[in-house]
Amino acid sequence: LIAVAERAPYGRGEQTLVDTEVRRTWQIGADRVHIQGRNWAHTVDAIVARAAAGLGVSEPVSAELYKLLVYDPGSVFVRHRDTEKAPGMFATLVLVLPSICTGGELMVRHREREVLLDLRCPEPSDVAFAAFYADCVHEVRPVTTGCRLTLIYNLLRTGKGPAPEPPRYDAEPTR
Repeated sequence: LIAVAERAPYGRGEQTLVDTEVRRTWQIGADRVHIQGRNWAHTVDAIVARAAAGLGVSEPVSAELYKLLVYDPGSVFVRHRDTEKAPGMFATLVLVLPSICTGGELMVRHREREVLLDLRCPEPSDVAFAAFYADCVHEVRPVTTGCRLTLIYNLLRTGKGPAPEPPRYDAEPTR
């Protein structure tokens, strides 16, 4: 995969930059990724529905494949926020394909909350995923061994009305 990939850039304001100290990973554009299988579309639809419910979104949501990312040993993506890349985009869905690796945990921060997600699956036929609002600060910790393969989707609202917003954690009761 790396042989057909290119270094993944990142955005800073109006600029698109490649700096492996900030983002060291490989990308393959959605136009070059073709996943087949009679159940794939159904699987992605089910994941999108679960992700939307987990984000507290009840209106219709669709997923647009953005790119395939390959994280080899040493790959990292420092703290950043996603830019809204398509009309109606409000969140990002990270789908981790079966692969053997260590490291590469996803850290997601929103307001005063932070969670570290290890999205590796012990079962090679499983797919792990995480979804977060585009305004969440997140990072990918260094991959130490193997390769981490992820499909990145833009989550788009398909209904009319105001865009979904992240919950206000300060309004939630503490336990």
